Amino acid sequence: MSIRKRLAIISVLPLVVALLGSIYIIRMNALQDYHRNELQFITSVSNDIFDLNFLSDRYLLYREKQVKAQWLLKHDALGKMLAGQHISGRENDNLWHKLSRIHRDMGRILFQLSGTLDNGDASGDVKQLDDREERLSMVLLLKAREMFSTAERIAGAKRHELVAIRQKLNYSIIVLFVMFALVISIISALSSRAIIASIGGLRRGTEIVASGNLDHRLEPRGDDELGQLAMAFNVMTERVKSADTNLRNTISALRQEVEERKRAEENARDLNQQLETAVAALEEEIAEHQQTGDELRNKEHLLVLQSRQATMGEMIGNIAHQWRQPLNLLAIIVQSLPERGERGDLRVEDLRSCSEKSMKIISHMSQTIDDFRNFFRPDKEKIPFKVCDAVSRALSIIEGSFAGSRIKIETNVTGDPVVNGYPNEFSQVLINILLNARDVLVERRVDNPLVTITIETKAGKSAIAIADNGGGIQEEIMDKIFDPYFTTRGPDRGTGVGLFMSKTIIEKNMNGALTARNVGAGAEFRIEV
Repeated sequence: MSIRKRLAIISVLPLVVALLGSIYIIRMNALQDYHRNELQFITSVSNDIFDLNFLSDRYLLYREKQVKAQWLLKHDALGKMLAGQHISGRENDNLWHKLSRIHRDMGRILFQLSGTLDNGDASGDVKQLDDREERLSMVLLLKAREMFSTAERIAGAKRHELVAIRQKLNYSIIVLFVMFALVISIISALSSRAIIASIGGLRRGTEIVASGNLDHRLEPRGDDELGQLAMAFNVMTERVKSADTNLRNTISALRQEVEERKRAEENARDLNQQLETAVAALEEEIAEHQQTGDELRNKEHLLVLQSRQATMGEMIGNIAHQWRQPLNLLAIIVQSLPERGERGDLRVEDLRSCSEKSMKIISHMSQTIDDFRNFFRPDKEKIPFKVCDAVSRALSIIEGSFAGSRIKIETNVTGDPVVNGYPNEFSQVLINILLNARDVLVERRVDNPLVTITIETKAGKSAIAIADNGGGIQEEIMDKIFDPYFTTRGPDRGTGVGLFMSKTIIEKNMNGALTARNVGAGAEFRIEV
């Protein structure tokens, strides 16, 4: 059998296993839906029985004809529901028939009671019940309670069945994946064994021929592609042997020519010695320059790591701000479910609504984690990206920190500029500048703190200006803020590499410009790319 056919079998068999597993999962899902529908129907019946209990109590207490009419309507509706539905499971079906029997008994008992109670109502006073009527009233109430408890037993049994089906479905999926992996592993092992044996023989033959034994030949193991490769190897060895003979003859002729050229080489040896001395000196100088360049690159890489590590601490705090409100909402939703269940007004629609709200909140929290993970993923090559997208990504990461400090952010956008560079590093620059602005506004306790971001295109370049109202930068340190390890916050609160690395990223990596100046009530950092 050819290798192509073996690979085709390897490809088809896992698909067959996956198809059979998918059919089984679909059937289990259909069974799960069937039991879920039955549970919803039984829950509806249980609610109606509860209403019938309430009407029975009220009718026996007040003997109102209107309540009796409502009782009869509810009783007839329950009769139709019980007669038009069958519940799966032998025990559940027996309980269902029991419900029907109790339902009929309640109808007969009320009919026996209604004559006496209605006559009392017609005479204008409430007639005192005799012993027989008192017993019938108690039987009616007991039947109503028994009917409600029986419905609850069926509903509870259905809930257990639904949970069992879900567990079975989960276990089936796990078994399916395990079988899928075993089938692939076994088929791959059986198929690769023959292939590896043929390749091993080919490798050993190649080593023997490479050692100089050109008379060695391979024995084809079959008529597949590897067998054809062995025959091709034998043909190649024959050609190599012929070429080796011709080469030896050529070498003999070349030796004579070499002897003649040796004399010419002796004359050029002195000149070569001088050239080698000059080349050695040049290589030494090049090595010194290369070592200096490597040291600079290592220092720059170290600064990048320090900048990212310094930013990581800020990011952890931002995650806490981003997750606090969603966690509060989830707590409110979870706490409301038991309360509504105790009141008895918890419906399937309410559960579905709470589930949808919870999943939206969880999706938002998951997206927050993805945003932080993508921020720390280094870019490998330059790509075109939208400036507005980079700004939005940076704001989504730090907006919780700004909201916690009550700092307002305004964004003014003109056009939709696109630049070619490293989007994650560009976002890191924006975050460094925004976090510096936040620290200044918090430290100086500015009233109505505000950060304004302006995005525009000027003279064919994309320009991003970030301004605050924190009082500006002192003129005596304006020329030092982009120096490495320069900070005004002390060694315990700042590393002094954020603005230095920001300037390096914009100007060296993206061929742009990063400048700072004082404008209005604060400082403005401007990026042009």
